[in-house]
Amino acid sequence: MPIKTKSVLICMVMFISVAFSVYLKPTEKFVSQFANSDLEVLIPKKFGDWTYSEEQVQIISNVQVDEELKRIYTQTLARTYVNSNGDTVMLSLAYGDNQDRKSQIHRPEVCYAAQGFNIRKAEKATIATSFANIPVMKLFAQKGQRFESIIYWVRIGNKLVRGNLEQGIARVSYGLKGYIADGLLFRVSTIRVDGKSDYTLQEQFINQLLANSEVGVRDFIIGKDD
Repeated sequence: MPIKTKSVLICMVMFISVAFSVYLKPTEKFVSQFANSDLEVLIPKKFGDWTYSEEQVQIISNVQVDEELKRIYTQTLARTYVNSNGDTVMLSLAYGDNQDRKSQIHRPEVCYAAQGFNIRKAEKATIATSFANIPVMKLFAQKGQRFESIIYWVRIGNKLVRGNLEQGIARVSYGLKGYIADGLLFRVSTIRVDGKSDYTLQEQFINQLLANSEVGVRDFIIGKDD
């Protein structure tokens, strides 16, 4: 899509969003079945070849970013998993029950940049699973000798979105129905020092997690048909 056309579409979405916030003001929340469930309980600590590790990988943190995340998210979960080969994957979920313009999910490329990372790659991709073809973003970030490959997606209501434009369109579409949608950020990442990515490993992790989750939990993670 040409940059000019994309900019026009983004402006249109922003204008429509403002119009809804001022005049229509949706008040009924559209929340998932497990909206009030504890993420610590909802997400299994052992599945497939992966086991939760108490030795959490150090997360580079920024106080201002942390405070903002606490404001917009209802719940968060951060875990490290290890498989039988000793491979490590970090899982992070952030759930917010109110995806209006002021409380919408923050995309990882923005948060990583705010924490001093250089985003060397950001591209749209699709992951094939037994349950759905999942539209995702793949990032590759660097800070000093820390190289981090990241796969993430955002669920708004029952829609999976990538980027501000899709996120805004999903929010507005629920607003048209009178709803304030909930939202979930699902992110997996791995850290290396050799500058290589681990997307294949992360896709295996995602497939095993979905395969070993009950139907309702899968719907919470990847949405379902409205």
